[in-house]
Amino acid sequence: MNLSFNQNLVENAAKVFDIYLRPTHKASETLIKIYSDAMNTTTTTTVPSQSILFVSTSFLTIVDKISAALWNETVDLVTNGEKVKLLVNTIFHGNETQRGSALDKLVNMGIIASGDTTMTRSLASRIPTFDPALMGRSFVTENTSNPFFKYTYNSIILNYIIKK
Repeated sequence: MNLSFNQNLVENAAKVFDIYLRPTHKASETLIKIYSDAMNTTTTTTVPSQSILFVSTSFLTIVDKISAALWNETVDLVTNGEKVKLLVNTIFHGNETQRGSALDKLVNMGIIASGDTTMTRSLASRIPTFDPALMGRSFVTENTSNPFFKYTYNSIILNYIIKK
């Protein structure tokens, strides 16, 4: 059985995704404290908070494992609570090198497994100066048998998410 949806239905479904690209709630912290190099030093630096981060499923798995470790109290919050917070800040707000070092530290602490980090190291992408006004969405129908929504950011093609 083939289901066919009209453009209005698909457009309404896509609006759910649009909410994430046009956040109405901003973090109260405009500057975030992260590790400069989590594996080799406890030195921290301050960076601007990220409004949006494109990640793989494996990145979300890592966040779930960190959350589970904190929830199940397998991490000593008295001793390591602030360290884990800084590591989480680093994987969300740090550059690729800083993120990799924070992931190594989380593996070293036994919170995540080494295999969890393979895809995350290369697939997380950030837009440091994200401006929701530069986000666009169009419904592409020409030259295709499967129309889809195309998201662009200041003329950079991000991806299509919903096909007709």
